[in-house]
Amino acid sequence: MISRLNFTGDFEFFISQNNLNFIDIIENLDRSKNLIIVTYNIFTKTNLILERLKLLENFEEIIIITNIPGRFEQYYGNQNEKARKEIQKYLDLLEPLNFKTHVKVYFNFSNHSKIYLTDEVVYIGSGNFSDASKNNIEAGVIIKSHEQRQKLYEEVIKKIELNSIRYFGKEIEKHKNKLSGYLKKIDLITDTLRELICEFNDDGSSGSKNIIKVDIEIPGSTIEEIYNLIEDLHNYITLELIDSSKISFEDFLKNFESLYDSLSITLDKLNNFSFDDTALSYFEDNFSHMAEIDDSMETSISKAFERQTDIEHEIIWSRQDLFKSFKNLKLLLQPTVDLIENYLKNQNDIDNT
Repeated sequence: MISRLNFTGDFEFFISQNNLNFIDIIENLDRSKNLIIVTYNIFTKTNLILERLKLLENFEEIIIITNIPGRFEQYYGNQNEKARKEIQKYLDLLEPLNFKTHVKVYFNFSNHSKIYLTDEVVYIGSGNFSDASKNNIEAGVIIKSHEQRQKLYEEVIKKIELNSIRYFGKEIEKHKNKLSGYLKKIDLITDTLRELICEFNDDGSSGSKNIIKVDIEIPGSTIEEIYNLIEDLHNYITLELIDSSKISFEDFLKNFESLYDSLSITLDKLNNFSFDDTALSYFEDNFSHMAEIDDSMETSISKAFERQTDIEHEIIWSRQDLFKSFKNLKLLLQPTVDLIENYLKNQNDIDNT
């Protein structure tokens, strides 16, 4: 049974049984790039509709916000065992890694509304987003006004999303562990750099360090280790953390890329510089024409070594920049690790049994 009633305005009343009350949403998927689902429950036994969504590849984004029937604030007797099983069914069913397109999954334990949006169609009604809802008499309205869709999204959906718990699934633990591992590597390299270019003041001060070593070479192995770390970290941030998990760290990424460029420039200076070659080259370019005059030879060499000293000081500053940059890299990463840990804590609150 399907009945439609047209009212004045940009909507259509729709009542149905033995058919999906939100069939217009399903039929519009082929012409849309975005889908938003706000529902009370998602049938966990057989849900062909959800399985179809998992196979979509050309979508920009799917947002799913659902409650979990059977999850309560308090449990009595063996209720918590039954609730734990139901919660786990939802977590398994909505694991983001099981979707071929980008999906954002939320849980809202106060929600009982059913609102679905594609790029062209809006459904507001009684039908939960599941195949089982077609067995009931369900009613709703269909809206095809783009202006009304945007208003609903801005004024309703965003508020529900803001008050929901984001579920990242298995990826969030992976990102937390990987970023924590990078922090440990940064600490180790920072300690290595500190020992190479810093030393304790010998004035009785309480362990403070100043960059006062001058005639120090940073080993090529250390420079290579730094190169490999920042390349690996840069690839992870841009290719995995940002694109894969879709956690919104735009400011972090922008700051990281700026620091990455700064580190690369400093590393190039350190990796390519040779005191002896630079002094000899400068001498040949600027003073070799004076070599035929005996009393100018000493002056030429002296000028060359003056230039060498200037370059040494430039490299000393580069070493300091490298050291400071690595300290900044940790400061840059730590808030991101803290944010991911907060996401993980909230995600763990989904199962309150």
